[in-house]
Amino acid sequence: MTLGSALREFVVSHGLGKVYTESDYRLTPHTVRGPDVSFVRTSRLQDPDEYFDGAPDLAVEIVSPGDDASDLREKIKQYLNAGTSVVWVVYPRSRQIEIHTPDKTIRSLGVEDTLEAPELLPSFQLPARAILG
Repeated sequence: MTLGSALREFVVSHGLGKVYTESDYRLTPHTVRGPDVSFVRTSRLQDPDEYFDGAPDLAVEIVSPGDDASDLREKIKQYLNAGTSVVWVVYPRSRQIEIHTPDKTIRSLGVEDTLEAPELLPSFQLPARAILG
């Protein structure tokens, strides 16, 4: 909730687009994914339909204890291959956040770091501690 709320507040106050929770995206004709939190830039917004046709600009996955690691890796790959600019993966139990980008770079953040996406959300900063506790 903290991450979604902070992201929504920032996006709305800067008129950047919309933040969604649990929305479905049709990444390919046969692949639909629903990230826990997502962001779509204003220029890419669509009329509501059963699915958003395409990838979100930002996808956030919150990892639960029962989540399968290989399924998570596949989701990340699918988001990035479909055009997502950045994927944030939050690991509440280990108190880490991974940032995945299309160039296959993975950055890992701990509680002392700051979550940001300067290319996509200029000046957005959220202390990782606010999410990870």
